[in-house]
Amino acid sequence: MSIPPAAFSGALRPQRLIGREPQLQQIRAQIIDPGLGDAFRCVLITADGGKGKTRLLQEIDRTIAASGEPVIVLPLIDLADPTLHSVAAFLQRVSGALKDALGTAGHEMLRPFDTASEQYEQAHDSQKMISLKQANDSLISAFKRAYMQIVAGRRVVWMLDTMEQLFATPPEIADLIRFDSAIHLTEIGPTTYHWLLSFITDRTPNTTMLLAGRPVPGRWVAGISNALLQSDVTSIPADDDEEEAAPLAQVLPLSVDDFTVDQVDDYLAALQQELAQFPTLADQADFVSGLQQSADDREALYLLTEGNPIRLALYVDLLMSNGVFPEPFRMPLAALKQELATNRKQMLSSVDDSLLDYIASQLGDNLSQVLDYLSIMRRGLDSERLERIWGGTREESDAALGQLRALSFIKHRPDGRYFLHDELYQIYQLEFERRDEPTCAARRDHERAIYAQLIALCNQELRAQNQAILAFHLRPDDQSDQVQAELRARRIRRRQLQAERLHYSLYLDPARAFYEVYFELTEQAFTTYDFELDSLLQSEISGFFFGGTAHLNCLQTGMQTDDWEQLRFAVLHERVSGWIKRLTKSSLALQARELVEAALRDHAALVRQHYAGQPFADMLALYDQPVGRLLSAVFAEEWRACGQFAAIYSGSAQAAISEIGRLSASFETLMRGQPLVDLPEAGLSLLAPEFRNRLLNIIAQCTMFVGYAHATLNRFTLARDHYRQAEYLLVHARPPLETLLAEVKNNLSRALGELSEVDDALMICDEGATINRHLGLDYNLAIAYNTKALIATLNQRPDIGLRSAQLALRLFRHRLDLRGIGLALIQAGEGARRSWWAEADLQAQDELDPTLRSVAPTEQALRDLHNAVTIFAGLKEPLRQMESHSALACLYRDRANYLHQDVEGADFKQALEHFGQARAVAVGDDPKAKKFPSQELAILADWAWLYKRAGAYAEASRITAEALLIAPPELQLSSERPLDIELARKNIGTLRELSKLAALGADITAAQAADQERGKAEFQQLLLASIEQRMLAMAYLQIVTPANNYLAQNRRKLYTLLSQQHLQSPEIRAQIQAHAIHVVRSYHLDAVQEKIGPLASLEMIADLFRLPTYLDYV
Repeated sequence: MSIPPAAFSGALRPQRLIGREPQLQQIRAQIIDPGLGDAFRCVLITADGGKGKTRLLQEIDRTIAASGEPVIVLPLIDLADPTLHSVAAFLQRVSGALKDALGTAGHEMLRPFDTASEQYEQAHDSQKMISLKQANDSLISAFKRAYMQIVAGRRVVWMLDTMEQLFATPPEIADLIRFDSAIHLTEIGPTTYHWLLSFITDRTPNTTMLLAGRPVPGRWVAGISNALLQSDVTSIPADDDEEEAAPLAQVLPLSVDDFTVDQVDDYLAALQQELAQFPTLADQADFVSGLQQSADDREALYLLTEGNPIRLALYVDLLMSNGVFPEPFRMPLAALKQELATNRKQMLSSVDDSLLDYIASQLGDNLSQVLDYLSIMRRGLDSERLERIWGGTREESDAALGQLRALSFIKHRPDGRYFLHDELYQIYQLEFERRDEPTCAARRDHERAIYAQLIALCNQELRAQNQAILAFHLRPDDQSDQVQAELRARRIRRRQLQAERLHYSLYLDPARAFYEVYFELTEQAFTTYDFELDSLLQSEISGFFFGGTAHLNCLQTGMQTDDWEQLRFAVLHERVSGWIKRLTKSSLALQARELVEAALRDHAALVRQHYAGQPFADMLALYDQPVGRLLSAVFAEEWRACGQFAAIYSGSAQAAISEIGRLSASFETLMRGQPLVDLPEAGLSLLAPEFRNRLLNIIAQCTMFVGYAHATLNRFTLARDHYRQAEYLLVHARPPLETLLAEVKNNLSRALGELSEVDDALMICDEGATINRHLGLDYNLAIAYNTKALIATLNQRPDIGLRSAQLALRLFRHRLDLRGIGLALIQAGEGARRSWWAEADLQAQDELDPTLRSVAPTEQALRDLHNAVTIFAGLKEPLRQMESHSALACLYRDRANYLHQDVEGADFKQALEHFGQARAVAVGDDPKAKKFPSQELAILADWAWLYKRAGAYAEASRITAEALLIAPPELQLSSERPLDIELARKNIGTLRELSKLAALGADITAAQAADQERGKAEFQQLLLASIEQRMLAMAYLQIVTPANNYLAQNRRKLYTLLSQQHLQSPEIRAQIQAHAIHVVRSYHLDAVQEKIGPLASLEMIADLFRLPTYLDYV
């Protein structure tokens, strides 16, 4: 059904702008006044909804275009679109508009910007904030250079609407940052808002910016004004007759007010003239003329609409409908004024009810239903979504939206979405509030069914995008611009769908959406370093809970006021946690901890300051109630936990462990239904049911943090136990936080791999990969492949390790992810090294001439590891720098050994150089601080083996002595004290390195013994010393795990030593047996044996010397 010709005559957009002539003239003067020169101009247009801001901007566009002036007026940009809150997307939109306006010349001038934009997208895909910040800076610089070329010969006019929805750092968080702070939040979240502030401060010449929006919420007006003050601008005086020297830049604060009574008269006169042009609308023209001529009718219209242009147009339509006036219009003017003074809300409600009935009757069933959908869709509808919920065809959806577009209360955005004007949206929602409860319940069920359909549509398209992204990685390596552009477009679209899904979920069930959907998506954003996604999510959350229509969202979703305010209170506090995580993930750990301290100190006061006023009074009152005090305490503990995770990242793992444990204990106290010590009156029962699941996830995350801290200290048994506990908690959450669960499984598999529980490790790693594949997280999937490579390589399965590393490398390269490429290159190099060495070691036993040996098979591994070193030198990640240098040093070491090089050999010198570089990173600026003692111990152990294999035994022994000074004495087998097995098993990484050092000592003394004359005292001493060190090496490894490849290698070496023919005499056997007993007693190995079972070294001696049992001589 089409709209009848006479319907909505007043709501058709008048060709002439009514009541805004003064503002229009003032704005035109800031664009085409000959006296402007090339000065910068900024016009701030502020007004509440429905007063004509958007129409004023559209009229500027029309009149300037008609004037023929040499001015470029960029198309109106509606910042209600959250994708434009990213500076990259925003500048790309502006760039496209400039190209359209300038044609070929514009394309040429903006070509460097296009290149920088491409590089920015590549850096974003790399998911490392250092390269992303550099690319963002380059993008902005390229745009500025191109733009300065463009404005050299012409003025450019920008028109930005809905400024109040432009997402930036929340005001209470921005103010946590002090002037002398090291924190610069713009570096980790480059937003359009912050870029605009910078652009305005620069006073860009030949530019007029028209910025329109509501004065509240947010601080956009104050922010822009401050930027203008910083640029030393001058305000344009309201009195046009006052003259002053033209400054370099000027600002025109311009408010768009409601119509006055006289402007209502102007509106009616203009409307009558336009209607009179159409014969079919003659009756309507006469009716409007009658309204205009009646002073009482004009004033009644003014009183009931308060001069709001949108309401005025709608009410005129209503009055024209059948000539039957709603009761307020039939009242004498004096009575109307008196009634409005005492009962305005009820009177307007009766008119609005009549208005909605009128709209429905004029539109007919189909269009009325479409308008009904728009009345609940704050994100708007396009034809695809309308088709999904309406059931019509795409063509019918296009036609219906096209008809509605002509009406003044319908807004259209360039992306194809249609919106209901806020004023009419508010009328619909307030009418809904007046219905009885059964009707409201039925209506909410209807709305929820629609949101569920749209969520299903988002999920369906998300699955398609995820599958396409993962399928991309199965293609042959294709780095063409077209293929990369396709992949980036799909990622951008996926981000938009994720934000849209959150939007609908918030209207379906705000609490579940926040505590489940939002946290799942933000976890994905943080684990993949996707801060563009996080900004979109923050924008949705901020708009829903704190935007201009937030009170209507509470009404529409049917939440109780107390529940709504508690949820908003939680959102405010959770936003702090998000920014702390952003800083931590951006390698700004110290700044993250600084933000924690600032939040603990000032957050409550800043919230009270920025949210003072009636819309937030109930929320602020929670600070003085038990539930608010409890939420504040819980979130303060979460901030501290996030700060401790930042401490782990910065190398302070040991200190963080106990503090996170204390925080977890607080959370667990609440989960058990007990109050916190400081809040005896506040228990978990005060909080929303959904918060319990959130608390469970926080505990799981804290537990994972502790596991991660232990892993960085090479305490893999403790890491495994904490990861398993975190996994258990997440599996029992309803629903589980899948992204975090996959991360925990990945970390758990790594710990199990370090413990040589290789089969379980590979299985759990695959489970995590499956979750990531299901979620479409190709970055996390690549990390899982890389972890699998590490596990396999570490446990002497280099072929599996190499294949997994190559898969990881493929995904990371497709993503242009520099950090990921570095990680995969390390594992690919390690896998190739170990695979080659296993074969080379066998060849070395057969080849007599070292000059015939070739290390050509290692050249690719060498290139990979050199590239990894270069990557992590740029990214400045200490752990990865040590890892890459050490891996490269070990490869050079093995090459030197294979080629029989001494300390003057080229490969030997390269190995020495990279071991030194690795240790320098471990030691850092303060050698006494010992931030990475476990890593330094591992570096020295491998370094000592370099010298041993080159025959430089004295140097090998010297470095071994250095390493033993770093290893904690309580973890070393010693004659002074029995080893605490439980403590030792919590530090198996250290024990593994101690076993390598003991094995090194065994090899050196065995080689030195071979150079001595048999039967001499020196020979006997060195032989027994070698056996002693081998027994210690094997004991360490047995404590680590009962069966592993390194234990088998040491067993073979001991067997080879003891089975030599010259050691088979009874006298020498007796000496060896006696010394073995001495070693057991001296190093308290008998106590070790009680904990771990028979010592493998003693069993071998007993078996080789044909003793009845090893116990007979121990």
